[in-house]
Amino acid sequence: MRYTGRIGVGFLLCCLGCAPAANPVSNEVEIAPTGVSKLQATLGRNTFHIAVTTAQLKSSDAQFPVETSFKNEVSVVARLTIEFSDGTPVYVQRSTFSDLYNARKASVAFENEKQGLYVLTIDGGDGADRAERYQARLYFKGDKVHRRLLYYSTFGKSSAEETTYHMGETLN
Repeated sequence: MRYTGRIGVGFLLCCLGCAPAANPVSNEVEIAPTGVSKLQATLGRNTFHIAVTTAQLKSSDAQFPVETSFKNEVSVVARLTIEFSDGTPVYVQRSTFSDLYNARKASVAFENEKQGLYVLTIDGGDGADRAERYQARLYFKGDKVHRRLLYYSTFGKSSAEETTYHMGETLN
């Protein structure tokens, strides 16, 4: 019995050593083609909860994009939320994600730790064709997204689009 116990413990340790370590807080997540993909990340003293909601559209759907490069179906980012662990939401304008199709991966990092500026990066596009890959970088600080840079693989390292967001007065 004692010999079997040693083998059992040895087998368990071997399995634990070979198994990937569980990491509940990661700065990156694969985005599912449909459903909610969640990312929890801790940077400095802040923990973020980020949720990317995607939906599949078929070419027969009225909302299907008019771009001719898509085949029979496409995954669209329908919603994006960023929240601090204390429940404080980050305002994410719809225009920061409404044109992102076939999103594949999201990650968050410091852009400038001293200024408290973060960047959420979303990679996506058609994996079969390098020409259709993109990277969207959403820069946020405090309670809102301030800037979006969009890169396409065909443009190299320079951004193809840049959008700056300002909070203005509400029109009555």
